Amino acid sequence: MFIYSVHKDERLKIYPIVICFQHDSHFMQNIVYDSTYSGVGSANREVNYCGQAGDYFNFVNDSIIYTKEGSALDTLNYRFTSSNTIIISSFGIILNGVPETSQIINLTSNNLIIVAPVMPTPAGAFGRKVGLSR
Repeated sequence: MFIYSVHKDERLKIYPIVICFQHDSHFMQNIVYDSTYSGVGSANREVNYCGQAGDYFNFVNDSIIYTKEGSALDTLNYRFTSSNTIIISSFGIILNGVPETSQIINLTSNNLIIVAPVMPTPAGAFGRKVGLSR
């Protein structure tokens, strides 16, 4: 099956991504891991979260992702910019109010990895990488 995203300003351009749907209007992926950075300066370090039963990234057709990691719930906006890139609000680095474009890698019928750029700054590194499976 395919997930399609249609850009509002490019309604005729459709990018397929091979993912198995749970329902016609959305697909849900289990979180395998979520790596981010925490701390400032010399205390800056990578933090790895291992997904637990019940964690998810639920992509719905209205360009929204519902997430659950442990007891933390979140709602993010997303849009595909190509067949292997995606912009997700509040996912990785946000420069001048604009979220960076993330890469979709290791895409299979069962797995998906989304990688936001890692940016070193004087305060430490910032970035994110999420591994999902169905």
